[in-house]
Amino acid sequence: MAFTTSDRTTPASGDADSPIGKGWVQGVALVMIFGFFVMGILAYRTYTASMPLPDKVTTASGDVVFTGDQVTRGQELFQARGLMEYGSIHGHGAYLGPDFTADYLRRAADNNEFHLVYQPQVDLRHGRIVAAEALIRWRNQQLGEMRPDHFIGHAESTGDIIRIGRWVLREACLQAARWRDAGLGIVRIAVNVSYRQFLGEDLAATVRDMLREYGLPGAALELEFTERVLIEDAPDTLRTFAELRALGVVLTIDDFGEGYSALNYLRRLPIHGLKLSQLFVSGVPANSSDIAVCQAVSGIARSLALGVVAEGIETEAQREFLLRLGVPVGQGFLFSPGLHADEFGYRLLEEQRRAG
Repeated sequence: MAFTTSDRTTPASGDADSPIGKGWVQGVALVMIFGFFVMGILAYRTYTASMPLPDKVTTASGDVVFTGDQVTRGQELFQARGLMEYGSIHGHGAYLGPDFTADYLRRAADNNEFHLVYQPQVDLRHGRIVAAEALIRWRNQQLGEMRPDHFIGHAESTGDIIRIGRWVLREACLQAARWRDAGLGIVRIAVNVSYRQFLGEDLAATVRDMLREYGLPGAALELEFTERVLIEDAPDTLRTFAELRALGVVLTIDDFGEGYSALNYLRRLPIHGLKLSQLFVSGVPANSSDIAVCQAVSGIARSLALGVVAEGIETEAQREFLLRLGVPVGQGFLFSPGLHADEFGYRLLEEQRRAG
């Protein structure tokens, strides 16, 4: 993310000379607009999520037959996705019991089945790589390669996410050190931090130890948190964020606008920026509601002196809209999918050669 660790200070909330004080009226108005549109979108999704499921879903690999157990729509659809993954490998359908994924997931870390890919974050005007986001993948002999939305929910519910999250942090630091040693300089790597991981360990101490182990500055690492941390008005939360910022680590709120944002909490955390969710980016510039939300998020960030990165950019029209909105950095398939470390390094090296 194109932030520096000095991009924002944390003035007292009542300081009229601070960026927060000057932008307060604008910020409140933007939050009201933002809340109105997001509530409408979430209400629609709540309605569609409550719609009954069919008895089965037919796929090219076979039928997904729902069990009728008292589970959520999301869990049933998770099983459907998992079955399609399984069936695409084995050529037939299979029933995924409730412990199926959990059993495989529990052994995945011990069997070295996880790996990271790195999606470039780019300067939207010039296309230059400015950072990378580490994205976890799980490659299993039986299940194939799976994206995180196929298994992170299970890891959260079982607590395995804490161990997985620690592995991701270590692997990202190791890769940053490798790129540095290869002469590519310090490439900042963004890592998603689970809320359960945030609560379950001394995150600041873990990050401090890893940075020291690989000889990295704090600016080599960016930690992305969900909006849930914003509503935890707890001294421990503020202290952890302050300790991480003191290390030089860049701190951002991921998928801003999808959760339960509160400007009062947002302005108190010593963060550097927001990530504009793909949920809203995907609808611009055609959908008026998504346009309004993107404008509101951008305005809030500007009022609070925060940077913004847009996720999920897939079209040139989206890139141009975001540039007009003043969003400087983004990522998405328009520029690149997640790349293996060697491929990312090669692309970065080519950019440096052209620039030099």
